[in-house]
Amino acid sequence: AFDASISFVELREEVVDFATGLETSPRRRLVGGDLSGELLGLGIWAEGAYSWLQSADDFRQHLLGLDHTFLDGTYLIGEYYRNGRGRGDESAYTFDDWMRLFSADGESLGRDYLFLGASRPHRELWTLSAYGIANLSDGSAVLFPWVEYSLGDNSEIDLAAYLPVGSGGTEYGE
Repeated sequence: AFDASISFVELREEVVDFATGLETSPRRRLVGGDLSGELLGLGIWAEGAYSWLQSADDFRQHLLGLDHTFLDGTYLIGEYYRNGRGRGDESAYTFDDWMRLFSADGESLGRDYLFLGASRPHRELWTLSAYGIANLSDGSAVLFPWVEYSLGDNSEIDLAAYLPVGSGGTEYGE
């Protein structure tokens, strides 16, 4: 069985020009949809949206993903995300792009992303995991090794690291 949805949204998007401090509220219209389900034992999902902007170029966004849990409890996940609003490489990043990212207004700098992860129970109370997000547009990535210890129902201790990979000027680099 698959779940599907279609949505249409019209909103005013708050846009700040960080160099001048000017703020505008152009109209944004978005039509999108998603599909999720299981095929051949794999969980699969896809999401997509097209946005029409009043004062900027229109753009598309889409995400494709799959996951699977093996009998021994090992879990694998992978997603590809295309941000049509993102830049093709780090030389195109602007001051406003960085400021939107740091202020949580922007979702990402690059155009293409890959997310991969694996998690496996170890003994009775431990789980070992490794996740990573790569900005394919600028060649940077961040890796998240993770150890979890269960103290009981709804109680756990997590230890995670954030390991950036990439050169200066990239989204996840130095």
